[in-house]
Amino acid sequence: SVVNVSPVVDARRRVQSVRLAFSGNPAPAGLSGYLVWRSGQPVVGTQHILRRGEQLGLFLVDNGRARFHALEGAQEGRATAVDLPGSTLIITNGALRLQDGDAVTVAP
Repeated sequence: SVVNVSPVVDARRRVQSVRLAFSGNPAPAGLSGYLVWRSGQPVVGTQHILRRGEQLGLFLVDNGRARFHALEGAQEGRATAVDLPGSTLIITNGALRLQDGDAVTVAP
């Protein structure tokens, strides 16, 4: 169970300290650990999120063309949850220079 949650959040590393009580044998004094929180929602990594004008988003393949897809709530330097069909093709190579509507070729 949770004993204490620090009000300090390291936004850059996305880390917050939490003190937990063990239900079984306690851990040795001074031992620290990590709790990794995983979401069932797909997430796009920061390397694929680009800025076009005032919007952050990513480029998708749409009938041989690059289409900029704005991501609501995206923040610079942070991975972002997406709600896209599993068959969506995200452009991962050469996207920095792309503009909406540019012709693209899908590599095998």
